Amino acid sequence: MAVRLWDAHYSIEDCIPLPVHEELLSIVGKQEKYKKLTQTGSGKLISDVVLQTLTRTERKEGVTGNSFRAEKEHYEQAMNNVFNSLLDDILLESGMGPMV
Repeated sequence: MAVRLWDAHYSIEDCIPLPVHEELLSIVGKQEKYKKLTQTGSGKLISDVVLQTLTRTERKEGVTGNSFRAEKEHYEQAMNNVFNSLLDDILLESGMGPMV
């Protein structure tokens, strides 16, 4: 399985119809808040989140600056690590074993 997160939200219209397994929402804790969030379609882009972490000087360079690119790569790697860890936990709990 490959997952690419291009912003913090997605539109239901952008997704092919798939079964929804709400038991996986227990890993984030606040199931109702998550469900509501997926239906609103609003939120910040990853680029906006990354820019907020930079200094004022680095923000002036925008999304083409070296600091932005390095921080975005770090952010994406961290998100991938968390996703993989949570998915492994769910798979292990269900008796399927970790991803290889």
